[in-house]
Amino acid sequence: MHQVLKQSLDKKQRWASNMNDVYEVTRPDNDADYRTSSVSKTKNDSGISANIRAYIEGRFPLFISHGMNEESSLLESGVIDSLGILDVVAYLETEFAITIDNDDVSPEHFGSVTTLAKLVQMKRPGA
Repeated sequence: MHQVLKQSLDKKQRWASNMNDVYEVTRPDNDADYRTSSVSKTKNDSGISANIRAYIEGRFPLFISHGMNEESSLLESGVIDSLGILDVVAYLETEFAITIDNDDVSPEHFGSVTTLAKLVQMKRPGA
């Protein structure tokens, strides 16, 4: 049974590195007692930015062709237009299980990948 838990943790850790998630593994002093091991998952700031950037790159090709980065203006550059904002809102709400209010849809929050990541952090439960 210990081997099964170890294999499961190994798979989750590989998945975590692929998804930019952070897994915290808490094990007892006696590693043989697998029943008291626990695994918890949290998205870190860089993981949120990386996920948002990957979505933007895949959905809005101008992001790549304009050589943009996380700080580049998505709205001023024309990478995202009004319909694109709706796509991003739907993605953020689904991907991060948050609700974005009408007041949140502003250049302040939708200006760049970085500001989008900050919005997600602000909207997450417990923030």
